[in-house]
Amino acid sequence: MAGSGNRWPNIRAWMDAIVRGWHRLRSNERNRPLPPEPMLTSADSAPAPPAEIAPASADAKGDSRPKSSELRRLTRVELTFQVVDLLFREYQSHRESRRGNEELGWLLLGERGEDWARVTATLPAGEYREASAVHIRMNADGQVLGHRILSQSVPNLTLLGIAHTHPGSLRVPSGGDYAGDSVWVRRLVGQEGIFAIGTADGKSDPRPDEFPDGDAERPGDADIRWHWYKLAHGDAHYSDLPITIVDGNDAAAHLRPVWPIIERYAVRLDRLARQLSRVRFEIPEIDESSEQTPLLKVEVTLPERNSYLWVVMDGQNIQYFWVRDGKILQPNLEEPAPDCGVYRMLAELANRP
Repeated sequence: MAGSGNRWPNIRAWMDAIVRGWHRLRSNERNRPLPPEPMLTSADSAPAPPAEIAPASADAKGDSRPKSSELRRLTRVELTFQVVDLLFREYQSHRESRRGNEELGWLLLGERGEDWARVTATLPAGEYREASAVHIRMNADGQVLGHRILSQSVPNLTLLGIAHTHPGSLRVPSGGDYAGDSVWVRRLVGQEGIFAIGTADGKSDPRPDEFPDGDAERPGDADIRWHWYKLAHGDAHYSDLPITIVDGNDAAAHLRPVWPIIERYAVRLDRLARQLSRVRFEIPEIDESSEQTPLLKVEVTLPERNSYLWVVMDGQNIQYFWVRDGKILQPNLEEPAPDCGVYRMLAELANRP
């Protein structure tokens, strides 16, 4: 179509302007944030992954990954450098926070081979977690939405296990950990999981030295240690798990700046993505040296050609846009619930000729 080649640059320019002008937009509209989602409550001491995050199946026709019948017990595990770096850094940051006496946790995601696994992504427990010095219940809603967003760009990540901390010197999984892990581990590929316990008493073996050449800075402080185990369905106890650290990123690192937004609207945005088939999430790039606010953008593709709805949010404010043939319109809509805002826009568009 004539002239269509110029539309997407125009849209990108508009998106850049939205990012740059977010603080100005915030000052011109009423701030009506949603109340926080309620914390999960449970007496269980062991963290567990959300049931909605199903391990990626390799049994489909044409899938090159090992089939379930080909899997053997884990003999080795690789961790990417950034995964290790984030575990150390986020644990250290947590220790220095007002909730530093609580346990903290992460979901471990990655690849599963015949007798090996590679951890390439972590999803944090979130600020809406329920935790104390002896237990943690991670914010499952935030992790489900985070996994959905991550799966758009890395579709074959599978759930591998959990890392969590023990304040004090308990460097092995507790009895409460085993009571929970031994039940849900059967959901994992190969019915075997990877588990890590973080401590900060500095009394265990030194952390591994297999950091990639050229990385002078070692993550975390001298007291933090991570201890790695494996557990399969039917095992009576955990087994030590040898690990190797390899060069590579954490595929979910880019979600960290917008994790408060993900948590705040997790239930509504995940429900929207399940109700509508063509919903995508994007984290617009910002200049890290500036004071720009991280943003989460939701894009809903409409049936009409080159037509979309955008929802752009920073955790406190929401802006709505209608994109059609390269033109961006902003409706006069103040709606603090993003899913309701989308349906209000759809209702308005349905009444247009």
